[in-house]
Amino acid sequence: MRHGIFTILAILAVIVTEINGFNMLFNHISVSNVRSSAKKVTHSILRRRDVKLYDTMLNNDEDTEDMAGINSMVKIKEEIASPFRKLRQFIYVGSAVAGGLGTVTAIPQLIFALQDGGDGVITQLTNVGVDIGAIVGSIFLWDRDAKDEKAKLERFTKREIRQSSGLSAEAIAEREKEVSLLPIEIIFSENDVNSTKIVSFADLNSKGNQNVIIIAGKEAYIKDAIISARIEGNDLFNSRDTMILPLVLDSNVQLDSNSKKGFGAVNRENFMDAPYLAKPVQINIWERYLNKEIELAEKQGAENVLKQGIVIAVNKKGNIVRRGLGIPIWKSLIDEMIKNSNRG
Repeated sequence: MRHGIFTILAILAVIVTEINGFNMLFNHISVSNVRSSAKKVTHSILRRRDVKLYDTMLNNDEDTEDMAGINSMVKIKEEIASPFRKLRQFIYVGSAVAGGLGTVTAIPQLIFALQDGGDGVITQLTNVGVDIGAIVGSIFLWDRDAKDEKAKLERFTKREIRQSSGLSAEAIAEREKEVSLLPIEIIFSENDVNSTKIVSFADLNSKGNQNVIIIAGKEAYIKDAIISARIEGNDLFNSRDTMILPLVLDSNVQLDSNSKKGFGAVNRENFMDAPYLAKPVQINIWERYLNKEIELAEKQGAENVLKQGIVIAVNKKGNIVRRGLGIPIWKSLIDEMIKNSNRG
């Protein structure tokens, strides 16, 4: 009886898996109404609040609302792409539970058979093997299905974010390439002597293994952003391989640790002396790139961009994972960058 149950469950799982291979045909015929509903949901989300590249960094409620809309759309698309996944997972759970119950009852019977001897031992060993095989097989198939689901959700999420951002995949790749070539001055220690070196953004990402957060805007914004970072402490940035690169856009003078001008209660001489702060060089090249980002933010309805300040987060892989306006919530932003770096 046990063998018959597992055989039926196995056949069902195989049939469902094979049917899933015909998803394209299934989608065109019987899921067309779901696709239509999905499109309506997408348009509704975008009408309610156009999902923008540039949103206020502090406005977590709006960010959450945007991501909730995107996640809902992604889940709908994933279910359309794999309509039988839930049924397969139900079969896996059923098989595992049946195998577990079978094992619980088969082991005592095997013990009795071993005590009595005879042909019953082989029968009970077979039963235990079948039960354990059902459990292991169910876990393996569930794990494979879960990984496939996760991969599809991530792929659809990236696609939705790109489609809602107003930039094509080609434009995003072009921006990231432009960022990778930007020059940066870093301070490193060699033989207990601090030295400076100019490296490309790409080298700082890959060879330096650093996430980089660009902050740009008026001098007042840059000061406030750096103060908020310093309040967080060095460990938040150093332990998570993250650097901040500040750039003043309304002045010909950048913030410099050697500057002696007064800065309220803060000693400006030491203001930029933090190990996680990098320095842009060849400012005209940086301004050329950032002017494109300012233009993009303004096209999406942002006002007083320089006053609010631009934030561009680039992970270790050189991918721009976040754009925003205002002073970041540093820990949340760094967590997001690390999460994106670890994908794939």
